[in-house]
Amino acid sequence: MSKIINSNNKIFIFIGSPGSGKGSLAKLCVKHFGWEHFAMGDVCRFHVVQKTDYAKQMDFLLRAGKLIPDDLIVSMADSWLQDWVNRDSSLILDGYPRTLIQAKTLSKILSELKVVEPVVVNFIVKDKTVVKRLSDGRLTCSNSKCGRIYSLAQGTSIRPKNDNFCDECNSSLVNRNDDANVNVIRKRIKVYHENVIPILEFYKKYGIRILTLDVEKNLEDVFIDFKRVCFNDNN
Repeated sequence: MSKIINSNNKIFIFIGSPGSGKGSLAKLCVKHFGWEHFAMGDVCRFHVVQKTDYAKQMDFLLRAGKLIPDDLIVSMADSWLQDWVNRDSSLILDGYPRTLIQAKTLSKILSELKVVEPVVVNFIVKDKTVVKRLSDGRLTCSNSKCGRIYSLAQGTSIRPKNDNFCDECNSSLVNRNDDANVNVIRKRIKVYHENVIPILEFYKKYGIRILTLDVEKNLEDVFIDFKRVCFNDNN
């Protein structure tokens, strides 16, 4: 029989456009709370680097800036969740689900695993802010096991100490091809908007708790707001 998760643990689904800061906030939660972080983008890139069977099916689509087919995403996520449920930790799902099919399948998976209902965190940010963030010096750690995201934009709170190397693992920082091209960025945002409306409607229909988070602010203020809305933390 599947393990029933500790009632004190929670599953948070971070929903937001590319560049909205889901990964950066998730890493702060991992650091401060010891939570687990499932980032679908990192998982996809890991498979590509490792040249797995999944990678053979994903590589062309990733290069074109397209979404990975639902069946592949669900398969990778299901495998990871089957392993996670035996550990005692809250969990952040970052970049999953991205389509209505994935959201419905995820609900079925969580029900079968007998875990608590998730809390959806909806990241609110203007499209023009996202374009600026992604096109204005966004860098990613080249180490697939780290994958920390930085920005060289003016006034950013996630600028690396050294513009060329990761603060965490000292690996080189790279500019992902899909972040450098403004047209690709706008295409990714358009696809996101087309998919997010039915996902949110699905969760509203079934009474899943949805929190909204203003992520136009700097990361430290976003983290304070996140703690407040999730835990009524006024510190």
